[in-house]
Amino acid sequence: MPISQKLLLRDRQGQIPPVRILAHHRSEASAKWLEEGKAIDLHDARGKLLSSHPIHCPEYIGPRFGAPGFSRWDGGFLDNIVVDTGIAALHPTLRALRHSIDNRTTICLIQEGLGVVEKLNEEIFDDPAVRPTYILGYMTHHLARHVGTSMALRHKGSNGQLLLSAVPREEDHGMEAAVRDHFIGLLSTSEALRPVGLSWIKFLHRKLPGMIWSSLVDSISVILGCRYDQIVKDTHARRLWHALLDETLYIVSSLPEFKDKPNLLKFFTRDEFKMHLRDRLANQGPMYSEWISLIRRGDITPVNFINGYFVRRAEELGLDHRVNSLVVSMVKARHQARIRELDADIPFGLKPYMMDGDKLGGRINEDDSDFNI
Repeated sequence: MPISQKLLLRDRQGQIPPVRILAHHRSEASAKWLEEGKAIDLHDARGKLLSSHPIHCPEYIGPRFGAPGFSRWDGGFLDNIVVDTGIAALHPTLRALRHSIDNRTTICLIQEGLGVVEKLNEEIFDDPAVRPTYILGYMTHHLARHVGTSMALRHKGSNGQLLLSAVPREEDHGMEAAVRDHFIGLLSTSEALRPVGLSWIKFLHRKLPGMIWSSLVDSISVILGCRYDQIVKDTHARRLWHALLDETLYIVSSLPEFKDKPNLLKFFTRDEFKMHLRDRLANQGPMYSEWISLIRRGDITPVNFINGYFVRRAEELGLDHRVNSLVVSMVKARHQARIRELDADIPFGLKPYMMDGDKLGGRINEDDSDFNI
């Protein structure tokens, strides 16, 4: 079910009302809500029910009938928003809520990659005077959708955290810092989330390893239309892996954020990091990238905020980014080819993307484990 985001709203007396869920597909979201007991259930790795939290019926924020450019949702001003949705739904979601957001709003983005904030400011919140405050979140919980459900979750571990950091901004007059601290304090009331506030540099240090991993395995899997274990076995795939990794690590090692933090930078530059990536790839077995599933459905991948992030940082610093740029173009070419295939409803022989039933002989990757830092 394409649930767009979960909201945490604070009233003026400091009381926290129940969580509200907003959805783009009204009938589907409402039906699932009824079928699954009007609650979000949390199960352990074996399927045992850990907790059940009642929720209100999802509220529809899709376009009005006959007016595709306008949202029909009118829920009033939004103080705090937590957005945890796919990259394809992010812009439509916040565009639909634009009339309820201003500089008093705090938006927590739990997204793959980096650079989303800059894109939102460019396309939606283009006026700095009324721009919201952003907090970036990085979830290390091992969560998956519980089998056969849309609103129940399966928790595959007990050591996860929600890492939070405020996005640096030039015009911080004190109010923004207070708003951010208050929002993190609200999330800190949840023991299950285990939220931790980090400085920007420490957040970046925790976020980048997973991005580097995704920039390698997901992009190469899509470009070659292969499983993870086939990357290990194919000479040309390994060459692309090494060229992409060397370029990306050089970009990361040149980031000004790490200029005065040699101990943090050492994590990326030592040989152990490359060895860890290779070992992790070897342990994936016959799994395939979630990006392949996205392309099969005609959805966009987060490549703009993974490899594309490294391209943008390299451009800022005047560094070489030819391999990452090529990878971004090739992943987008795969997506465009699939779109043409779906529009024509005629398979053109791109076997990994021809039909949803083709699983490449493996299973989709659900390994979102965190790096040990």
